[in-house]
Amino acid sequence: MFDSESTTQQQFPAERDCLIPLGADLLAECWERSRETLQKLKEVLSPETLPDGIETIYICGSLGRMEQIPSSDCDLVIVVSDEIVTNPETPQLLYCEIWERLETLGMIRPKPDGIFSETVTWKQLVDVSHRGQVDEDQFVYGKRIQLLLDSQPITHPQRFRQLQGEVLERFQRPADGPEKQWLALLNEVIRYWKALRTRTLWLDDVSLGNWRYLNIKFQHSRNLLIFGMLLAVGEASRQPEKKSHLWLTHRLSFTPLERIYESTESSKREQLLINYALFLEKMSNSKLVENLKSEEFAERESSEYEALMKNGTQFVDCLLEILQTSAENWPMEIRRELLLGP
Repeated sequence: MFDSESTTQQQFPAERDCLIPLGADLLAECWERSRETLQKLKEVLSPETLPDGIETIYICGSLGRMEQIPSSDCDLVIVVSDEIVTNPETPQLLYCEIWERLETLGMIRPKPDGIFSETVTWKQLVDVSHRGQVDEDQFVYGKRIQLLLDSQPITHPQRFRQLQGEVLERFQRPADGPEKQWLALLNEVIRYWKALRTRTLWLDDVSLGNWRYLNIKFQHSRNLLIFGMLLAVGEASRQPEKKSHLWLTHRLSFTPLERIYESTESSKREQLLINYALFLEKMSNSKLVENLKSEEFAERESSEYEALMKNGTQFVDCLLEILQTSAENWPMEIRRELLLGP
């Protein structure tokens, strides 16, 4: 279990072995593949060869979670210094230069309308003036919350840790007990979760292919990273006040699956890993992914889709059991915020 003094658990995932005893299975293969890819990214984006003005570059998504499969994207966040934005062309030039390097590794540029399609400044990520505002720029909001959910650095790891710490402080309420200290962060995580869910509900009006594909991802990997953070916040809220912040800071160095596994009774761990491994296995099948995404695939809910969604339902049921069991020891304020009752 978690030890705040352990140096291993303060390392980023790519620097260590998985905290889950994976054995020679698909999860272990994904971990090693991710490690190799991240090392290539670090080599091509060596800080000594980068232009001035870059604070840190971090990876999110499946690579950040050490779950790279053939369909994985390169969800990269480029944090630039506040000073360089005085010239509006400079951030875009930096973005293009970095992605020209990544394309030599076969990485595919993000969609132009996604949160990873432009740089962000340090000030934007830590700015408190938008706290609690629904209409904040989604390109900034998404990068900030992903920083806590499933990220690790590609460059400037110490600056990354500092940025993560400042973002964590941005969400922190006055220290009148850890149960109230993290209520704002808890609600931001829930808000992000529901925003993602609402998006998938309406996608079938626009693209049936994206609706199928993103519904499956939401049911599995999206729920994984959210539940991982909910569990981390809940557990931090029951720590002694002086240790709560340090506990949560260290937990940010866990992948979402590790966060959940470490909070789970041994009787539920096997089912958790079985459901998630099946998801990774099926999504590693390029032909299946192509069928899911295809607009020409006329069947709304194919047998492959239904099987994956059934697996996703079992996975979410398992996550809910884990959450409810863990929450029995959480402060009442946290339980009520999650509508878990007394």
